[in-house]
Amino acid sequence: MTAQSFREKIGFETDSIEITKDENNVNVYSFRNGAMQEKFEQVIDSLKVLARSTPEDKRIIAVGLKGMGKKVAVVGDGLNDIESFHIADVSFAMGSSSSVARHNASMVLVNDDFESCIWSVIWGRNIYCNIKRFL
Repeated sequence: MTAQSFREKIGFETDSIEITKDENNVNVYSFRNGAMQEKFEQVIDSLKVLARSTPEDKRIIAVGLKGMGKKVAVVGDGLNDIESFHIADVSFAMGSSSSVARHNASMVLVNDDFESCIWSVIWGRNIYCNIKRFL
């Protein structure tokens, strides 16, 4: 599916993402239109690959998945990915990415290998489980 047809199926418009504050003064991102979240949930199940996507598409997917109660990780390397980094629970910047992206990411991968993201999550869960076991 192309990114343009994805945006058309969920009815996305430029100002569709709303930013509010919760009781702890933390930004909460959501779709302005509740019907858009419902359409997103219908489309996302069949989505395998999103071709010709933009940073805006990363934001749409991150907001939609967070609206479904999912944990979200975003990988990026440029200034245009920073808003997606803030929406996601965990954000990864590549080692050769811009300095702004590296400073705003949760983790910076020393190499530019996408597989390192997967291994960092696996090792992080392993460390968390081991610490939790002994506390």
